[in-house]
Amino acid sequence: MSIVTRQQVVDEARSWSGTKWQHQGRLKGVACDCIGLVVGVGCAIGALDFVLGDVKGQALVKKYGAYGKTPNPAVMREFMRETLVPLPSMRDVGPGDIMHLRYDEAAHMVNPQHIAIVTRGGWHVGGYMIHATRVAPRSVVEHVINDQWFRRSHRAYRFPAVQRAVNEGAD
Repeated sequence: MSIVTRQQVVDEARSWSGTKWQHQGRLKGVACDCIGLVVGVGCAIGALDFVLGDVKGQALVKKYGAYGKTPNPAVMREFMRETLVPLPSMRDVGPGDIMHLRYDEAAHMVNPQHIAIVTRGGWHVGGYMIHATRVAPRSVVEHVINDQWFRRSHRAYRFPAVQRAVNEGAD
């Protein structure tokens, strides 16, 4: 099993900047949604324990691939628990980690339905994140984590190969 550094995650995520947002998209430079960005980054650098074309990847797409534009929060949590490593505390978050977020603070969006990758600092106001956003500019963007985004946080995860690097002191 491979190990992947936090910087490799950040560099690959940044290479998706400007990719157009499209529901269920998965192709760098063409189109992706928030899950497509995380899966695409993870598969490109070997940070996940599957690739989309292998047996496990095909099974995951079959199980989780038919989600609506407003994802079912329970199904999204299950997907993340099955494919990523949950972090015990927000204090453990660093570059390359994945945040599960509420997309906005409207009453109908209280459940987390969005994900982003931390790119600089940790999960705090003043850190940075990258994500595929369906609002203007409808693309993959990197920006500062402001108070509004910070309050939307729900849970933190890490790619399995990054967790192995952390465990082995290679990151």
